[in-house]
Parts: sequence; C-alpha cells; structure tokens
Amino acid sequence: MIHVFIADDHRIVRSGLRAVIDEEPDMQVVGEAGNGWDVLHALEQPECAVDVLILDLSMPVLGGFEVLRRARKLRPAVQVLVLSMYPREHWETQMQSAGAAGYLSKSDSDTQLIDALRTVALGEPYFSVLLQDEPTLDTAPPHQALTGRELQVFLLVIEGRSVMDIAAALNLGQSTVSTHMARIRAKLQVDTVAAMVTYAHREGLIA
Repeated sequence: MIHVFIADDHRIVRSGLRAVIDEEPDMQVVGEAGNGWDVLHALEQPECAVDVLILDLSMPVLGGFEVLRRARKLRPAVQVLVLSMYPREHWETQMQSAGAAGYLSKSDSDTQLIDALRTVALGEPYFSVLLQDEPTLDTAPPHQALTGRELQVFLLVIEGRSVMDIAAALNLGQSTVSTHMARIRAKLQVDTVAAMVTYAHREGLIA
C-alpha cells in the first residue's frame, strides 16, 4: 500500500486529488494540509505513515521550496512529488536539484498522477523527457540561472507579495530579500518588480 499525504492550499484541489488516489486499490491518502507549517507538523508525528508527499510549489505560511528542504531532513525516506501550476519545463530541473523525487504540472492528467505516485514510491525519479535534453547555456531562459533561494523569492514576487511578506514567509531579513531581488533583476535583465511580472507572463510562468 502506498500511503500519500497531500499538501495544497486549495481545498477543492485536495479533494480532487484524494478522489483520484482513493480509487486505486494500492493507494491510500493518510493526511492533508493547506499550509507549509501544517505539512511539517504532520511529518513530525511518528504515527504519520507517509510514503509519498504531494507538495504544491506555492504554499502559504511556509513556501514549497522550504517545505521540501525541511521535509527531506525530517523524513529522508519520504518521496516528494511536486505538483504545481507552473509549466514543468520551467522548474523541473530546480525541483530535482532541491531533492524532489518527481514533478507534475496541474495540467497533467489523472493517469500521469497515478503513474508518478507509483514511480516515486519505488524510489525512482519521475521527471519528463525534457530533462534528458536540457537546453544549453546559450538557449536556456534567464530564470533557469536562479538559485533555489532566488527562485523562492521570485515566485513570491510574481504572486504579488511584498518584501515584508516574503521576509516573513521565508524567515529572512528584509534586507536579505532585497538583495535577492536585486540579483534576480540582474539575472533576468529587468529593472523593476513590474518588469519581473511581465517577464513571468512572457515566459509562461503565470497565466
């Protein structure tokens, strides 16, 4: 039996995932959470038996990247399958580097979800063939050069979060967040937050 924990801030999404997973005879949803802190609190409980954590990349209170990092320390044996609204080609490589066992876009099918869960539960990675043919440095979009922390900040910026909000969410000083934002602007070759959002729209990172 594959024991699955669902972490997503939208109740409807969690309900939909649970309905799909519970139809499979070899899978069981053992818990769910709507924010990052609740995910980690659940994983800290010894009685919480989890094989695969489905993790939304954009989580309130504590962001998906930070949840991923801490979850890997709390439960090294738990496989983390990132499920995101962002297109797979934009963040897949970063997710793999951060320790995720797999990555799915929310536009993927139910069949792909089940296939991904079974794959990562066996300890095998589930990433698209895009990783087999990564873009060269000459053709890779600028956001691929962002570090993990810069990517966290960038995703929160394009969600409309302020420097103060980002600092609180990531447990950083506001000056540190500002420094990250300056580096992000330099890498993306933009001058303002508005230009960062425009870049995200142009690259298909947000609708």
